[in-house]
Amino acid sequence: MSTLFVDRRDIHLEHDDGALVIRDRGVRIATIPLAPITRVFLRGSVTLQASVLGHLGERGIGVVILSGRKAQPTLFFGRPHNDARLRVQQTRCSLDDSFCLAYARQLVHSKIERQHQWLDPLRKRYPQARYALTQAIHQLQEQQTHLPRARNLESLRGHEGAAASTYFAGLRAVVPQSLGFNERNRRPPRDPFNALLSLTYTLAHAETALALHAAGLDPCVGFYHQISHSRESLACDVMEAVRPLADRICLELVAHQTLTADHFSHSEAGCLLGKAGRTRYYSAYEEHAPALRQAIQQEIKALALRIAPDQPEPSTYTPPWIPSPHDHTPDARSQTPIPNSPRRPHPPKDSPVREYIICYDITCPRRLGRIHRVLKRLANPLQYSVFLFIGTPVQLTHCLEQLEKIMDPGCDDIRAYPLPQRGYRLCLGRTTMPDGIHWSGLPQAWQGHIT
Repeated sequence: MSTLFVDRRDIHLEHDDGALVIRDRGVRIATIPLAPITRVFLRGSVTLQASVLGHLGERGIGVVILSGRKAQPTLFFGRPHNDARLRVQQTRCSLDDSFCLAYARQLVHSKIERQHQWLDPLRKRYPQARYALTQAIHQLQEQQTHLPRARNLESLRGHEGAAASTYFAGLRAVVPQSLGFNERNRRPPRDPFNALLSLTYTLAHAETALALHAAGLDPCVGFYHQISHSRESLACDVMEAVRPLADRICLELVAHQTLTADHFSHSEAGCLLGKAGRTRYYSAYEEHAPALRQAIQQEIKALALRIAPDQPEPSTYTPPWIPSPHDHTPDARSQTPIPNSPRRPHPPKDSPVREYIICYDITCPRRLGRIHRVLKRLANPLQYSVFLFIGTPVQLTHCLEQLEKIMDPGCDDIRAYPLPQRGYRLCLGRTTMPDGIHWSGLPQAWQGHIT
């Protein structure tokens, strides 16, 4: 599943036959299939019709609108889990002080555990910071011993705050000095690393809220963070446990100089990541985000089991056209239609979504133009004659049938190749997407090495 970031001014979004069309001043600049997308982030002056939100909601695609220079998030939730009993039980648990305290104690314990588990390997990576990191780890472990004696949420928050101060003091020893990071600050962030932390927390919080909604939980009814106006309190709860994973993303970006101090600007609104920096950030965030998303899903599943122990296998809502990781994928040779074969196999309608490379060699310029226009509507252009198609075998069959009506089978050549499910893909040269638009479903830019 993939993420779409749109960070560009004067952009208009349309829906066209299962794809999202992006226009700039009336000119189509990108076509992105909706099938593999799970979340959309919008920033800048983006306009769209209500029907676009309707199509996104039907597919369970959450939309996060980042408004203003501070990128305040506004969430549009997709279709939720249909069983409301879990939300009813969640509300009952939120009124139970003993449940809230027990859950909060485990939450803070998990957060501190992740903090010192992450700091530990940094001692070998940054030998010059070994003493500061060791001191921080020992103090974090000591803070954990106080958690069982906490009798209320306020006491827990005090221990969590003390642990956070210790943790960031250790982290300060490994963050490049050019970023001016001394302590955690926000609203507004006063240095580049704090600005990076705030942006990453914002994206992770939005993803957490969307995942909670999809799982059938109310993101606003929390246990550690009390119910508050205009706050997704439960999303704040889950975020506490996974914050160290978000911190890891930020450190990797600055340690490898993907982002430097030059990518940030200072003003009365604080320190903010500039447009050029955000272009780099979206791609790098998506590269490191899978571990964070997996941790979020694990926390949500564990919470659902805690709220409703009579449900042994609470599952996250997944639209029917999105395959489960456990789905069996038949041999690609049995799924892929053969355009020029007199006996075409009929793929099953419930086949999972896959990725295909479609390429062509057309002899007639007129037919070439028509085929190119059809593919721009149904697939994403990687190069002029190479397209990435994402959909089920049935949808691929429909696409190839449209192309077959245009081509001359005697002298034209159109081919479709299925891509491996977890294949590693890289690209050299210019990006396929226009400036300000990043889609994680495309190959990542070559960085000089393969890990």
